[in-house]
Amino acid sequence: GKSMMMDLLFDAAALPAEAKRRTHYHSFMLDVHRRIHELRVAAGPGVDPIRSVGRMMARRLSLLCLDEFQVTDVGDAMVLRRLITVLLESGVFVVFTSNRPPQRLYQGGINRELFTPLIDTVERECDIFELSKEGGDYRSMHAVYCSGLWLPEGGEGGAKGAFRAMAGCEVEAAERDSVDVVMGRRVGLLARDGVGFATFGELCGRTLGSGDYLAVAERYHSLVIQGVPRLTLEKHDEMQGGCVVHPVTRKPLRDAPIPRAPRGGGGAGEEGARGCYADDHWQETPGSEGRAV
Repeated sequence: GKSMMMDLLFDAAALPAEAKRRTHYHSFMLDVHRRIHELRVAAGPGVDPIRSVGRMMARRLSLLCLDEFQVTDVGDAMVLRRLITVLLESGVFVVFTSNRPPQRLYQGGINRELFTPLIDTVERECDIFELSKEGGDYRSMHAVYCSGLWLPEGGEGGAKGAFRAMAGCEVEAAERDSVDVVMGRRVGLLARDGVGFATFGELCGRTLGSGDYLAVAERYHSLVIQGVPRLTLEKHDEMQGGCVVHPVTRKPLRDAPIPRAPRGGGGAGEEGARGCYADDHWQETPGSEGRAV
């Protein structure tokens, strides 16, 4: 319910459209890094690009909503420490959603001690609310929306059947699509009518970043991924890719069956289960498959 509450606040804010912004964390950071680079090229040395970008944002924005705030990159951590401080000092109302409390942001990261001043600022300047899970996942009450599709069990046949149900054709009849991603690179997938098809290795086993995955997510309303392995800590890089892929554009999908997600670093979970490392997107019912919500 975190993103839903953010959306309610954003929609209710009596501000001009140009004075408020609601965006996903990864999209926000790509935009910030692009602005910093452009300013460095245009202004040259002697200019503080991070502070300048923060001030430019603050002149235009009164409300900034960042969804799925998670810091995993040392470069992002160093930029955010100063950028968010500038926004707060300039009077911008900043709202975050995150799966971690402030004290656990960038936990175990390189040079984390340089990031902790931002944590102190957030805890001092912001009201922090924890949404209890005692009431269950409210999305499971109305299984209408599926954030993409992580395949049910059934191997290759299950994957192709899911694609056929959504795209209206066999995988073999799909067109080879090419997605422009970051820095002029391209990612190739099979696709038809906004539905993409790829193997887990093609998407998450490659050297791709968040910007690449966002480009894929923006291209398709649904994504069928074949061959998702049991995810463990030994597959950390592939898991990171899955975590970025999952927030794709939502399309109504009723009662789409998906498996239970494996738990823990040792791959614990029901024998033979396949899934995505995104526990809050799974509903478990004893004796039945999970349902996409």
